[in-house]
Amino acid sequence: MNVDFFDTGTCGIALTGHIGTVNKDSKANEKAVVFEKALPVGTKLVSVLAIPTEDMKGATKVTVGNGSTEDAYAKDVALTAGKAVVSDAGYKDITSGTVQIKVDEAISAGAVDVFATVIRLDV
Repeated sequence: MNVDFFDTGTCGIALTGHIGTVNKDSKANEKAVVFEKALPVGTKLVSVLAIPTEDMKGATKVTVGNGSTEDAYAKDVALTAGKAVVSDAGYKDITSGTVQIKVDEAISAGAVDVFATVIRLDV
């Protein structure tokens, strides 16, 4: 089940939400898919999780940006069909804007689901 971010008001509790799915039918401009979904503003990005299906063929890397900077959240995360990979995001501040997922090659079969884990750290 791919869930969205449901609560961003509690300090110190990590939330994982689904950003989007890239597959062979995704509308892509130069192998990039822009999702009209913003990560919760005012939080920090803990990690990006990419889960390729077992039959995924084509892409070998995924990059996650914030709509203005191509690799703002994760750069060249290596993909292997059927194996989930977590990229440490280093507690980057979430800015407003759409989330952009870019794969290095077109996906000819299967799909890649991309999730993000965020946390609110009030000081």
